[in-house]
This record gives sequence, structure tokens and C-alpha cells, in this order.
Amino acid sequence: MSKAVETNTINQTVSNYRPGPMAGLLIGYDLGESNFALLTELNFTTKGLRFSGNQEFLGQTYATQGTSYVYYIELPVQALYYSMLGAGHLFFGAGPYVAAGFQGKTKTTFTINGESAVEDKKTEFGSGNEQMKRFDYGVNGLIGYKLGYGSYLKVYYSHGLTNLSNADGAEYYNRVLGASFGFFFGSRR
Repeated sequence: MSKAVETNTINQTVSNYRPGPMAGLLIGYDLGESNFALLTELNFTTKGLRFSGNQEFLGQTYATQGTSYVYYIELPVQALYYSMLGAGHLFFGAGPYVAAGFQGKTKTTFTINGESAVEDKKTEFGSGNEQMKRFDYGVNGLIGYKLGYGSYLKVYYSHGLTNLSNADGAEYYNRVLGASFGFFFGSRR
């Protein structure tokens, strides 16, 4: 699930988590015989939010609610520490990520005086007020468990450091809490 945190003095919109898919490949590099390793991933991930609130426009207050998402190609690199636990290994780690948005959509329902209108809008990347910055970077933290034959389950948190909004007075950051299941081929741990 991902969450985008948005603050704007004109728009009092509250944001909440929005679930989305993630798929990818990862490569682990053991650092000698130590319990340390590097983990590099290449992920297709969805980041977005659900929102609701009130806005003012030309003296009229109207309610808004909707969803927004952006598809990213993301490259995290994490330093890991492994420790034996039962039949497998407990691992945890942290590191930076970079991501590039390539497509997205926002669906908003506006309600004023009991009348509703729906707007579907594709995400535009660029430097204009109505556009979003394409590139994101931040930090990841993760904890997981890997069985001896290679399958693993991990829980991770990504904290975006890029203000993705170009609008004056607005801030928009990606925050992602997720879980993934996978398999390490040829793993020695």
C-alpha cells in the first residue's frame, strides 16, 4: 500500500493509503562469509492515494473525493544483515532508492449543492503547476524471513524525499508500506 502525503493551504484534502501492485526482480550479493549482503531490485510499482475533503473556488465550497496513482520503475539498493533463525534466516536492511514515473491517473468526484461531476485525468509529468515531477528518490527499510530453499517474505517501508508537486505552497511525497513474497535462485542462505 502506498500513501502520498499532500499539504496545501488552499486545498484541505486528507490523504490515505491506496493499495497497488508491485512486481520485480532482485539480485543479492553475499559479502564474503560474513552475515552481510547487498540487495538490488528492479521493481514495477504503483504509488498513490485516496483523498477526500473540501475546496474553495470562486467563493463556492465543494466536496472532493477520489483516487490517484502513478506507475513507477524503481531501483532500490539495500545493505542487508542475515541471522540464522529456525530453518532459515531473518534479514533486515536499509538503503536508498530512485524511481521514474511513467504513467498515472487521477479520478476525482466533485460535489456542490448535491450535484456531482467526475473528472478522469491522466498524470502529466513536467515542471508546470498542474504537472508532477517524474523522478522520485528516497530511503527504504525492510525486514524479512528467508527459508533455506530460497523463498522469502519481506515487509518494507519507503520514505520519499522528493516533493513531487510543482504547485506553489503544495507538497506531495510518496510513502509506501508493503509486503512481498519471492524466491532467491541459487541462494546459499
